[in-house]
Amino acid sequence: MLVLHASGHGSVRTGPAARRLGPRMTALLAAAAVGGVVLVGARAIVATGPRTVHFIYVREENSLGLDNLPPPGGAAGSYLDSSRGVVTLPPGSDPVSRGTGVLVLRETFAGGALVEVKVLCLDGLSGVVAGRQGPGAPPECALLAVDLSLSPAGSAGSGKWSIRVETPVAPAAVLDPGKEWRLAAVRRDGEVVLFDGGDPGFAAEAVAAFADGRPVSLLSVVNYGAWEADRIELSSYGG
Repeated sequence: MLVLHASGHGSVRTGPAARRLGPRMTALLAAAAVGGVVLVGARAIVATGPRTVHFIYVREENSLGLDNLPPPGGAAGSYLDSSRGVVTLPPGSDPVSRGTGVLVLRETFAGGALVEVKVLCLDGLSGVVAGRQGPGAPPECALLAVDLSLSPAGSAGSGKWSIRVETPVAPAAVLDPGKEWRLAAVRRDGEVVLFDGGDPGFAAEAVAAFADGRPVSLLSVVNYGAWEADRIELSSYGG
């Protein structure tokens, strides 16, 4: 468990982490989240992209609404349709170029609504997936609007990726294809308390935070590995 002081980048206390989050905590944070829904209507298949890219999905969930984030526009739910195995690029996005090696989709949910979506195309193998930036960001209830550093790990072609949180300090994770890593947080007594993976203390903390109306956040990173270009679609909505 990690504890941050709410003001700036205060001191950090670290403690042991435990096993992955179980279904109960997944349900607590994702009960209101809308998943597996994409835009309806005709879409153009991206034909100019490479045959495959490496796909990484980042999902930030916040239990409370984020009043100063932009509305989701025409989108309903996620731009990743897990049931069909299709990624839809947000309105205004360009097709994935042939030079792209890594496609990152980052979505932010608040109170079950998709409030922000970003797409990052990396020509090289390493990069930083930025959290929300700009005036007034991040809001008080967005506890994990953090920057993530991505870099390949293991032998060439293994598909393993290293995930590291830039700020606050948190343990790095190495993900095999098809694997997920999670970081959770609650606000308690003016501090942001972080839980790596499935720290068993998170369940009680989250339940108490919900009861008190305090914010709870969850950050999930999934390494989907090689993703075929014909499963990357353009939104039917204009930008």
